[in-house]
Amino acid sequence: MSQSASPIDDVTLTCTPERIDDRLVFTYEVTNRGAQDVYVMDAVVGIDPASRMPKLEPDNVTIWHGADGFAHLLKGLAPLPTDRNVAVRVIPVAVLLGPRSQMTRRLELSMPMAEQSPYFALGNLRDYRVAAIEGVALHVDVLRSTAAGFRAEPVAVSPEHFRAMSTALVTDLRRLVVSFRAKGLHLMVRTDAYPRPD
Repeated sequence: MSQSASPIDDVTLTCTPERIDDRLVFTYEVTNRGAQDVYVMDAVVGIDPASRMPKLEPDNVTIWHGADGFAHLLKGLAPLPTDRNVAVRVIPVAVLLGPRSQMTRRLELSMPMAEQSPYFALGNLRDYRVAAIEGVALHVDVLRSTAAGFRAEPVAVSPEHFRAMSTALVTDLRRLVVSFRAKGLHLMVRTDAYPRPD
């Protein structure tokens, strides 16, 4: 896969994708070259079906078919549904990335990939159509600690993670992206009112 990346100021995203059996594996790094803390959206807090206790879901990403023909994978704030009202917005938990530091994460997805988000669970096969894709784009949302009204609250499910917020979170988030062209990949595209950012 060939790679292209888009940095935002002094925070950058790099990624090494691999195809291992029936999985796509993305090992990615976020680097903070600046002098201020940033918080990197890292996981969704879900419920363990057996224990009914909260648990981290680091591979719970939002996926959509872009107008550019790429499958877009988002570790960040998912777009809201357009077909219904949502009482509580799903905000991922974040990790602190201090000045001049780096974090590494590994994201694993089974193939074929399918459009999904915290508001749209995986459905039945009849709810999708198969689309060939030109490649994959990985997006990671970050929030600067200098945003107006910033606050970071610890979460009980993990001592490493925080609920990072600001007065205008949606507009304060910065989205890092790195993309890869690839051949022979497909995406299961939803046929319902699924929101796609582009």
